[in-house]
Amino acid sequence: MNLGLRIVGRRADGYHLLESLFAPVDLADAIALRIESAGAAAEVSLAIAGDAAGAPPGDDNLAVRAARAFLARAGITARVHIGLTKRTPVAAGLGGGSSDAAAVLRGSPKRSPRRSRPRRSKRSHSRSAPTCPSSSTRVPRG
Repeated sequence: MNLGLRIVGRRADGYHLLESLFAPVDLADAIALRIESAGAAAEVSLAIAGDAAGAPPGDDNLAVRAARAFLARAGITARVHIGLTKRTPVAAGLGGGSSDAAAVLRGSPKRSPRRSRPRRSKRSHSRSAPTCPSSSTRVPRG
């Protein structure tokens, strides 16, 4: 849970520099991820279940953005199927969408047809998953 958030500056790319205070919660979304070989074009599909009211569909969803970023960075043409069961309230500051994106990034190399790991994956995908909950209280900055 995000207990506090301060904007402390702006990066050169226009994103804000933040300082926050996170505390762990017992809520978590569930991600089912399947990656298959594809023809000429990469495809990402998303099926949302659970308390999905307000969850962004398609390319507006952080999990979809993360999958697309992974495929582009890894140079893979594949079909990615994301099954998302929402348990965290949308836009409540609990990090559900960011955690979903992080789960996709973490699981994609393991399920990829080429078992590919993009170089510097955490840094290269930071725009897709700006904040991710932790199992302990933290003060993230950046």
